[in-house]
Amino acid sequence: MATEIEKKWLLGYNPALFSSIQSQAIRTTDIEQGYIPNDGLKMPAGMLAFVSQGVSFEIPAVVGENILRDICDENGNFPADLETRYRVKNENGKTERLFTIKGKGRNDGLARGEVEFPIDAELVKIFKELKVTPKVIPIIKTRLNVPAGIQSPLMEIDFYHQPKFDFISIEVEFPSIKEAQSFVLPAWLAELKPIDATAEKAFKNKELAKNPTAANIRYLQLRQAEK
Repeated sequence: MATEIEKKWLLGYNPALFSSIQSQAIRTTDIEQGYIPNDGLKMPAGMLAFVSQGVSFEIPAVVGENILRDICDENGNFPADLETRYRVKNENGKTERLFTIKGKGRNDGLARGEVEFPIDAELVKIFKELKVTPKVIPIIKTRLNVPAGIQSPLMEIDFYHQPKFDFISIEVEFPSIKEAQSFVLPAWLAELKPIDATAEKAFKNKELAKNPTAANIRYLQLRQAEK
């Protein structure tokens, strides 16, 4: 399983920001992602499968091997806090559908295990129609990929359409913890005084889908704390 290392910042939502940032973007992607209440990962009849409310599908063998090696404990058990989601990405008329499994992360929010693989449209339809509590309510957003600078990683700047938030988010992925800890936002963005929300649970994507009101309240609290 790959390790996802990233930092996240928040900026107050402003419609004018989209046009300003889009002018610098090298890629624009429309994304829908839904977080799926799950019964966990199972290993029936020697295969690794995802199981949720009676829906089951086999996970590709190479992916399964990575999960078994990197996420399971010494007894072969999966962690209770495993995160599962589907994602549909549209870019330049091309659609990509993915299933993502994420493991428990570091306390500082910088890194956690992640594996992702393609799925078909029918499986996405099934996930969206699951009769579960809480209901699968997808996050719908537009992502702008903007260079952070010469030889710097790309920034992923998300503008949310559903649910509605008082903020936009900026995420940057890194190849190492050291590079994440030493990274500095470009001056034009730093001048807008974004909030570092890397360690804030309320702004994890799964939490944004579950409780958008709590995220907006927490964002207001952080902004007020700056004054």
